[in-house]
Amino acid sequence: MVAQAALAWGGRRRETTPAIALIDCNNFYVSCERVFNPKLHGRPVVVLSNNDGCVIARSNDYVELKVNV
Repeated sequence: MVAQAALAWGGRRRETTPAIALIDCNNFYVSCERVFNPKLHGRPVVVLSNNDGCVIARSNDYVELKVNV
């Protein structure tokens, strides 16, 4: 629809290729926890899921401890 509007106003149609982005969010949940709880800065942090105890995020400090999960 936007391309049709551009053509109606004398614009040229451009062929575009879809872009794909890969984002590594390993520490995203850890970063969120640290924002809400500043006491966690500088400490190894593990974020667990709600009820089953699965680890969903680990901080780099925790990974350096080489604890098997």
